[in-house]
Amino acid sequence: MSTPVFHHVHVLCRDLEAMIAFWTEGLGGKVIKRRDFFGDPGAELDIGSGTVLLYLRQVKADGHETDLKSPLPYNHVGLRVDNVDKALEKALTLPGTSVHTPAKDAGDLRIAFVYGPENVLVELIAAKA
Repeated sequence: MSTPVFHHVHVLCRDLEAMIAFWTEGLGGKVIKRRDFFGDPGAELDIGSGTVLLYLRQVKADGHETDLKSPLPYNHVGLRVDNVDKALEKALTLPGTSVHTPAKDAGDLRIAFVYGPENVLVELIAAKA
């Protein structure tokens, strides 16, 4: 198995503009585009070796956060691998790991989400064969 490659980090935020400023003005990233994630506002940023995907966690007038519309998890790191199923199988041989989302096809990609130690969430991504 080859070495995984950083693909993206996906972050929920309460202040999209402040988060964009942090990643661009503070850290030198560039806005690729503003985009919606399943109907909620967000942005895609280039940080050189991968992307930062920001997803706005909106707050209602009563102070409660809105429900997320996405069926996929956020606050995770995405890694590009050669084979999602094999990478997931190998990761699950280690203590402290568990499956969040089993391997599945998503458009032209194959993806899976795995919890590592201390509940770090990692998305495994590969082009569909």
